[in-house]
Amino acid sequence: MSRNSRRRLKRWCIVGVLAVMGLATLWHFLYEWLPCGFLSVFCPVNESPWEHVKLFLVPPLIWYTVMYFAAGWRYPNYVFACAVSLLVMPALMLLLYLACRALGIDSLPASIVNTLVCIAAGMWVVYRMAVSKRRLYGTVFTIAAIGIPIGLFILYALLTYYPPAHFLFWDPQKKLYGIPH
Repeated sequence: MSRNSRRRLKRWCIVGVLAVMGLATLWHFLYEWLPCGFLSVFCPVNESPWEHVKLFLVPPLIWYTVMYFAAGWRYPNYVFACAVSLLVMPALMLLLYLACRALGIDSLPASIVNTLVCIAAGMWVVYRMAVSKRRLYGTVFTIAAIGIPIGLFILYALLTYYPPAHFLFWDPQKKLYGIPH
């Protein structure tokens, strides 16, 4: 790929950090505004750390779709790169949450910085993998790229309705696990 093409993708990824952050902010409140079973699978239903990993699924998918038509279609690795980032962002968010918790840091600004760092890391993964000379496309990669978001939707649905009694699933504000009744 040409240098201009890579630069274009990089610009879209940088703008994507802010765009996904904005979408994730709206997404955070969507279930509260429109409480329904369908949205509970995709949106946080409470303030537990686990429910906040949902912020790293649909908002990035929306942006990745826009970005695909703007610049990503030029890169055969793009779709798989986006799918991998959907795994990186929530994993990193939980790791940073645990690190902050171990250090006694529990505040809204820390949560916002955590979210921003995770989205930036996800965009970095998309860019680096998309422009990589490694062949990350073909049947196996396509199946994985489709399976990752579907698997995450299923996982989020199951753990929303059947949360384990673990501190990652505990909503400290409402003092409950899972969906408020």
